[in-house]
Amino acid sequence: MSTEFSKEYKPLDVLSWKRREHFEKWKNFDEPFHGVVVRLDLTKCQLFCQRNNCKIFERYMFHFVDALNQSTPFKYRLIAGDPVVFDEVLSGLVVMRPDDTFAYGQLVMLDDFNEFKKQLSSEKERIVDRGTIHDAEKLVNITHFSVLPWTDFVGLSHARNYGDNDSIPKITFGKITENDGKYEMPVSVHVHHALVDGKDVADFINTFQKLLNENEGSE
Repeated sequence: MSTEFSKEYKPLDVLSWKRREHFEKWKNFDEPFHGVVVRLDLTKCQLFCQRNNCKIFERYMFHFVDALNQSTPFKYRLIAGDPVVFDEVLSGLVVMRPDDTFAYGQLVMLDDFNEFKKQLSSEKERIVDRGTIHDAEKLVNITHFSVLPWTDFVGLSHARNYGDNDSIPKITFGKITENDGKYEMPVSVHVHHALVDGKDVADFINTFQKLLNENEGSE
């Protein structure tokens, strides 16, 4: 299985960028991140997994990494204070270890679900065996991902080091709940306002939901 991905990026031309004034306004804020919590409908995703004997975490992560790479503003980053756009971005991965601590890894977008499941399984094994919380610290083309499967949250904030030139989106999934056959999950999305606006967040969420809704029948 290949997990090769492009690490290439190109600078954004700030002078001709339609968001130039927005970038200039928010790039030096002490707290430039803004965020929302929304609820996603996982009903069709859950039905797909019941029919195909897969785990819903595997399926929604498959769609999540796809949605990230379909959403250009979520591939924007700051490097030395300048905006760039990556060809591809990774998703972070958080895994609980046997001692109830956690460690981090990363996932590459793959077009084939079965190959993605193999990647996810292999990365989880690696993290449990020898992963640390520092594994992804030097990656810029990653999306910070976490999951709180015990909590149906309605709000969320993140620990951040304000001394860093941090521009990486931070996305957290919560507890899946079922009500009258409908499965929902809270999702928190936090992004750097110099790079990503509210409409961009809504577009990403809509793209993710559309992918989740495409789960009909068998593979």
